[in-house]
Amino acid sequence: MAISGKDIRICKKEYLPLCQEWKDLDDRVMKIPDDVTEAARACKINECRKQFVNIPVEEVNREKLGIRVGLLKDAGYQTMDQLIGVPVDKLVSIKGIGDQMGTLIVRETNEMLEETMKRMPLRLRMDQRDEYSSRLVSRIYRELYGEPVKKAFAEIRNRIQGDWHPEDLSPEVSLWERVFRYRQLKKKEEEAYLGIVQDAQVLKKNFSELKKKYNDLVLKSSKESWDDFSKQSAAYYSLLDALGINDVSDELAKSGLSAQLIADISSISLELSELKCTLRHYQTFGVQYILKNETVLLGDEMGLGKTVQAIATMVHLAHEKKTHFFVVCPASVLVNWCRELEKHSSLHVTKIYGNYRQDQYERWCETGGVAVTTYETIGKLKPDYNRKIDFLCVDEAHYIKNPNANRTHNVLQLRQISERVLFMTGTPLENNVEEMIFLLRVLNPDVANAVESMKQLSRADQFRKEIETVYFRRTREDVLQELPQLEEKEEWTSLNMAEYAQYLQDVNERNFMAMRQVSWRVNNPENSGKLHRLEELVYEAFLEHRKVLVFSYFLHTIEMVCKRLGEVVYGPITGSVSSEKRQEILDDFGNAGDGAVLVCQIQTGGTGLNIQAASMIILCEPQIKPSLEHQAIARAYRMGQVRNVLVHRLLCERTIDERILDLLGAKQMVFDEFADESVSGQQSLASTQMESMMDAEQQRLLTYTPEEE
Repeated sequence: MAISGKDIRICKKEYLPLCQEWKDLDDRVMKIPDDVTEAARACKINECRKQFVNIPVEEVNREKLGIRVGLLKDAGYQTMDQLIGVPVDKLVSIKGIGDQMGTLIVRETNEMLEETMKRMPLRLRMDQRDEYSSRLVSRIYRELYGEPVKKAFAEIRNRIQGDWHPEDLSPEVSLWERVFRYRQLKKKEEEAYLGIVQDAQVLKKNFSELKKKYNDLVLKSSKESWDDFSKQSAAYYSLLDALGINDVSDELAKSGLSAQLIADISSISLELSELKCTLRHYQTFGVQYILKNETVLLGDEMGLGKTVQAIATMVHLAHEKKTHFFVVCPASVLVNWCRELEKHSSLHVTKIYGNYRQDQYERWCETGGVAVTTYETIGKLKPDYNRKIDFLCVDEAHYIKNPNANRTHNVLQLRQISERVLFMTGTPLENNVEEMIFLLRVLNPDVANAVESMKQLSRADQFRKEIETVYFRRTREDVLQELPQLEEKEEWTSLNMAEYAQYLQDVNERNFMAMRQVSWRVNNPENSGKLHRLEELVYEAFLEHRKVLVFSYFLHTIEMVCKRLGEVVYGPITGSVSSEKRQEILDDFGNAGDGAVLVCQIQTGGTGLNIQAASMIILCEPQIKPSLEHQAIARAYRMGQVRNVLVHRLLCERTIDERILDLLGAKQMVFDEFADESVSGQQSLASTQMESMMDAEQQRLLTYTPEEE
């Protein structure tokens, strides 16, 4: 084929620029994962700069290497942040600092920087955005949602040659070479021309569409990334885990498992292609643990995603041709379980509940999939004990801690026909040794027998070693390094005359529960100091673009709050609200705007709910059962929370509130060497303690009169 000079000129002017533009854009698409890593590093360096501002420049000579710090200070370098990124040649320009010392300064600075970055978890905050974090969130968005774009580019990449040699179109050679290598040069020219032209023809048909897809992805990532992050931050952090941005190497070391067991568990290969979410590193290990040990009690602290670990286990087992899975849970989370299964998997879900429960159960026996039911319902079923269950999951397993309860008996019957069993509870069981051993006995009698005689806390290490194949627990602090701060504040008010009169009456009547409602039992809401403070906090939340959770033990208080706040209130969620209605309330609250308030009865709203949409929590009175507060706070302070969580406790000074706080503070100090929370944290006040408090309050009120303004 004869290639004319005109052909070459057209190729250089039209075809070659198109190919080169494609190559540049294709390189950018292929570099999307690397962009995440680079942006994450820049983000960490920026955070290090903030820390290094407080580190004097003398630290560069921490190893006593003879660095002349005085010369650096004279040149204007006072703190370590000023040395980050400074090149050797700039340091060498300082009189008295040579090449060797300049290189040493850069090396020591970089080592300190790398050490700090390795220890520093990468935290992304909705309320602390800057150019570095925004760039990172945008890059992660592109990686998470860029698969269709990458796939489209890959298809074109496979259809073109891509190995162009434009230098062969007009080689710069000597006259001698042009004469004596004419045929060879001409052949190269033809090959280069044909390759470029053929590829350009393919690109002409597709490049505009490809370019638009890429530009749309970039534009969307800039506009929508933070909003997407606020809704599913777990996916963003999972990607950072997968890319090795956040160091998760110490998670397993904190787990308390032996090195050999960790190795055995980690070797299990998972098949989770049908799982519709990305697991965090610790969740993946949790699934491997469940599969390895077959009958286990997963005690991960609330907010760490026990439900999704259970779902992932079912997805893996389904891939292994297991067909029948059974979930038992409290009625309050029945709907949530069904929704989570449908959201995160393709498994067929059958809710067994209500008048047609037996028909639903029999249909599940025939079709398989996941049956979801409640503790109460299984007592009304007539199970087919010839129908084996491949995987039984019992949520909130502490519900069956009483061996004599009907619900316990019913679950034990299901356990007998189950190949694999997972008990789940976020309630720490370590100090409730009798209850723990009972649950362990249900799962693995041999382990329970081995620890039966190890009930003394002094043998905690031995106890843990014996139960490590059955009981596994992680805390938020162990595995969620990126979790935002939890800020707790006591909001004290003073009794006014109206509050004092009502409180005095309640104390004299020795009505402990009425005393606990101090400030809330006034006839006129205008006289409630706690209510006024709550209104102020809700308004502050609106100004700060936050949503609010309000918790109280008492229905009267809840009614008072709802009436006062009016249309910004969602709920309330109380014990009388059905699980379906509860889910509707949560959905509406999740879609509501800033300043929305979800009001919950603490013993109802404190369990089984995920409410990361809220970042302010208001407790209307101190709880006499500490675990209620912990559970309530964990509704918002959990994986997926992307803002600092503010907890406000409404309290009245010189009332029973003070005495309850003092007692609870003492209870919190009662820890042992292996319990996350003491058993006292799970118990409420004894009657003798209540009597003592009421006596003390009567004595105090003899000499106390509130001051009116």
